[in-house]
Amino acid sequence: MREILPIAIAACLLAGCDYIPSAENTAKKAVRESLYDPDSAKFTDIFKGATDGNYCGSVNAKNRFGAYVGSALFMYESFGSGAGFASLVPEPLKDRDFKQLVAPGTFDEERFTEQYAKIRNGCQVATNWERVCGSKLPRDTPKLCEGLDTQNYTRQLYTKFYSESE
Repeated sequence: MREILPIAIAACLLAGCDYIPSAENTAKKAVRESLYDPDSAKFTDIFKGATDGNYCGSVNAKNRFGAYVGSALFMYESFGSGAGFASLVPEPLKDRDFKQLVAPGTFDEERFTEQYAKIRNGCQVATNWERVCGSKLPRDTPKLCEGLDTQNYTRQLYTKFYSESE
């Protein structure tokens, strides 16, 4: 038995076992739990974040149709003692996302609230990435995120998109 244990540990280390307790594996487990098919997760470009236990990188996993969807950025923020929060970085915002927020027509509070939440989340990604990962988000933040918290933000967006057509 004593001879088998070191061999088993060495084999496990060489194979890159994810079930050995470590901060990185805790992060991977949390990211997997947010995926539709956790067992299909393929991690790449993982690096330590700004503080102990934080990890960032890319993950590719299968969707409900069984197809890999392409790499998505993720960040894991550790709160210590094995607790933490994993999130996938949303797709980059497009001009049409902002335009839909202020589209003319009948005001629908539910649609507006959902679209505003999508924009706020998308605009805050860069700030959160820098705080958790300790580096600049590897893609640009839309210029339309500037001024998101100002009082007349939606009026400014409306003017930008629709004043020329009136």
